[in-house]
Amino acid sequence: MYDLIKLRLGKSSQKLSLLSLSLLLLLSAASPPLLLAQDKAKDDEKKKKNTTPVEIMVIAPNDLSSYATFKGKVIPSRYTTVRASQAGYVEKILVNEGDMIKSNQSMIHIDRLVSESMFKLAKANLADAIFGIYQAEINLKSQVYSFLSLTKLRAVAKREWENELLLFEQGLSAQLRLDRVEAGYQSTEAKYQSVYMNLNGATEKEVLALNLIDQGNQQLNKGINKDKITFSVGLKNEPISLSRALNSYERAKSNYKLALNSHNRSLGKAPFNGQVLRRLVDNGEYVTFGKGLFVFGDLASLEISVYLTAKDTKSIKVNDKVQVSFDSYSEFDTEGKIKSIAWDADPANHSYRAIVVVPNKQRKIRSGDRASVKIKINDIKNQISLPLSAILSNAKGSYVYIVDGNNIATQRSITKGNVVGNLVQVNDGLNSGDKVVIRSQQFLKNNDLVTVISR
Repeated sequence: MYDLIKLRLGKSSQKLSLLSLSLLLLLSAASPPLLLAQDKAKDDEKKKKNTTPVEIMVIAPNDLSSYATFKGKVIPSRYTTVRASQAGYVEKILVNEGDMIKSNQSMIHIDRLVSESMFKLAKANLADAIFGIYQAEINLKSQVYSFLSLTKLRAVAKREWENELLLFEQGLSAQLRLDRVEAGYQSTEAKYQSVYMNLNGATEKEVLALNLIDQGNQQLNKGINKDKITFSVGLKNEPISLSRALNSYERAKSNYKLALNSHNRSLGKAPFNGQVLRRLVDNGEYVTFGKGLFVFGDLASLEISVYLTAKDTKSIKVNDKVQVSFDSYSEFDTEGKIKSIAWDADPANHSYRAIVVVPNKQRKIRSGDRASVKIKINDIKNQISLPLSAILSNAKGSYVYIVDGNNIATQRSITKGNVVGNLVQVNDGLNSGDKVVIRSQQFLKNNDLVTVISR
């Protein structure tokens, strides 16, 4: 019984299988496009599984700029150490640290009493020398009058003596009278020679041409206001008495200048308008010549020294603008500019010093503060650029992968230019709008199918 049932079931299954196969063949013959679509979908799915996911970048011209930050110390643009111009004890300090001082204002007294006494003495000696010149000029006027008078008297006395000598030879005059006339002539001649020597060899013609009376009055009225006395101008040689007075005046004037300089040095005056940045001495301290007294400067404008490499100097120029920040005032960022760049490298670090000038009109920043200077070292306008990581190379040179509209990645050779930070300038090989693979390109081969996951 069991075997009979099994046989009947087996025959039924065979009939069903034949029926199913017939139905499948009928459907396949009736709809071939449906089968093709299913096959294509399977192929696409298979290809999709074999593509490489990549990230691309759409090429567009842009500006390439990079910056470098340099550290430096802040000092005033006008900066100096006021030093002692003479040795001595500090009598009195007249200013405090931070005080604003005008040019030539006294800052300190160093042995001022001694220098002031010497200055007053020199000033008195100069006044005496000037008075001596006045006296010499008055005496010179008197000598001029005497010279003019004696010139005439000498001529008259000489004619009288010559006439008397002629009469004596003719027997018309006595020896006693001749001797008296001759003595009078010799006396006049001696007086004339004395005045002549005082006038240092001046002739009557020179003296008459001087108009000394008017000149003398004018000179006395004007006083001594020139290094050279003009009273005797016109004479070949300066009168002896006036020459001596002038020499005394020159000596007194030199001593006065020395005493004045010593007096000024004892006051320790400010060299220009500025601020007392630091005091270096105390009251009562003995200072030697050249000892520093004050650190002095004008904080309205600051300078920062930074050091550049030789490569930096090719792109950084004088008057370039820079950004400056300060360690003590993080909220106070300002703009400065390059004032100068050295042409000789510092032998210690083989770099070139650049001086940056920064305004500080409100005087917020102190001398000695540290600053950070941000300088643009590259600035290339409207150029095609790529990340360095996107570029591959082989024996033929540099290349990238370009993705087309069918997501096919093909190799393209490029010519590199300047490197700016992590970007490189592309001089040739790319056009605006090209889609360049910038990630996973190392896994690609030419004409590979890719899947763009980001752009």
